[in-house]
Amino acid sequence: MKILKEYASRDSRILIIKQDNKGPSEARNAGVRKAKGKYLYFMDSDDIIEPETLELCVDDMEKRNLEYVCFNAVAFGEGEKNEKAAQFMNEQYYERELDGEKVYDGKELFRELSAKVSVVVTVWSCVILRSAFLDNELWFRPGVIYEDEYWMFMAFMTLSRCGCINKTLYKNRMREASITNSEYTFENCYGVFRAACDIREYLASHPECINGEDHGYYEYERPVTRQKIAVNRYRALSEEEKNKRFDLEPDERVLFEQTVVYPTELQVSRFDNYYKRIETEKQNAVLLGEKEELQKANEELTLKVKKLKKQKKKLKKEKKKLKRRIKKIKNSSAYRIGSAITWLPEKIKSLLKSDNKQKDGSCKEEQK
Repeated sequence: MKILKEYASRDSRILIIKQDNKGPSEARNAGVRKAKGKYLYFMDSDDIIEPETLELCVDDMEKRNLEYVCFNAVAFGEGEKNEKAAQFMNEQYYERELDGEKVYDGKELFRELSAKVSVVVTVWSCVILRSAFLDNELWFRPGVIYEDEYWMFMAFMTLSRCGCINKTLYKNRMREASITNSEYTFENCYGVFRAACDIREYLASHPECINGEDHGYYEYERPVTRQKIAVNRYRALSEEEKNKRFDLEPDERVLFEQTVVYPTELQVSRFDNYYKRIETEKQNAVLLGEKEELQKANEELTLKVKKLKKQKKKLKKEKKKLKRRIKKIKNSSAYRIGSAITWLPEKIKSLLKSDNKQKDGSCKEEQK
């Protein structure tokens, strides 16, 4: 508090809000209620942001009249375990390959990110228009971990002017004590379960979200994948943590046990097949690219071979011409006379060379 007051004394725009610890959702909601600026941004306390981030985001939102803009991030870890976790996040999720000039509808942006398996459900990787937040009642659900799962889904389903800045402007710290990277408890499992339930309820009350050509495939897929994660996390819990489900309200406990504790046939095959299909398509694309390159190389080689064959044919013709010319010269009287004239001098020259060699040999013998 002493540090906060020191900063607030330097800058009148800094407002200190003090309340009992109720988790990140209540903290963010309290901040939104007090906020007076045109835009909202939520940063995690242990991460690093590039100094120009907010300036770039606001300039882009003003220029294109956006309600929401997202940007790229990079993860970094503390210790070997967290370095590996950071590497995995960077390879799988954090690089959003989007059209930096395009204005997306929220649903369109969600589907494009889902198709690329790069939906980053983090509030720290985007800036949102405060009026859009309030008009669409995008409040964070209190009392749960992973509250941004449902918040991000709602934002995508309701906003109509979204954009992307293809720059890495945020550094996410992976550490042992963080909420997302600490050892799983019942709260971790419940948070993902609650997100799956909230998304299902939202889709049930907003049928317009699933009336597209794909009949809401990506929208329906989201709660199914969250449910699968909840099941896997629950199975990894200790018995003591598992028994915390008895503290839930009766109706919620029944739903939790039906979908997480005793899933008779969890519909994840479509999800698994989807990733297999994506991987197969990637491999096929690589193979197709290699095939096209080989075909191109083969065509170039074929042209070169044809060119060489033409050159060879031309050389053969020239060779035949030269042979005929040589034969004609040899049969001429001038050639015969010349041969007769040069024969004797050449013979004498040859005999002299032979005689000199013999003399050199005898001199070497005498020297020895």
